[in-house]
Amino acid sequence: MGYQVETAADGNDGIARALRMNPDVIVLDLALPRLNGWDMIGLLRTYPSTKEIPLVTYSDREREDDADRALAARCDVVLDAPCTPEEIEEAVEGLLGLENPESEVG
Repeated sequence: MGYQVETAADGNDGIARALRMNPDVIVLDLALPRLNGWDMIGLLRTYPSTKEIPLVTYSDREREDDADRALAARCDVVLDAPCTPEEIEEAVEGLLGLENPESEVG
């Protein structure tokens, strides 16, 4: 499955890109520089164009309550870091309803 992927240097850049691109899914690290992932989630959920975009987050879980906090902030999937590209892809495909893309007939 091919995806168009954009990266952001920090949370401020991530917000700007999300507002400009209106992506299908956002994957973000909760430990982003400048504007952290928690603040980014809060902002994303206030803009009409981004408030319903599914979020996949990952964190090294320095705090035990990060998963609960992320789910309460309306994150759709919370992964433990470090996570593999395959884990991220599986989460994205699940959110997009592509859980078994090999079975699609082209």
